[in-house]
Amino acid sequence: MEYFFLSIPFFLIIAFVFKLLNKDRTALVFYVIGISAFVVPIIIGIIFLVFYLLGMF
Repeated sequence: MEYFFLSIPFFLIIAFVFKLLNKDRTALVFYVIGISAFVVPIIIGIIFLVFYLLGMF
């Protein structure tokens, strides 16, 4: 899982390269992968935190 977090900048760099090559649709795919790889674990973490706090009361 840690390796996936390290690959986020890599996805964004690939997206930037495709953007320079005027392949916008391909770049968009890599941007979505890079951003979702960053956002999804945060959302999951917040959900688990909420359930944990509800379980305490």
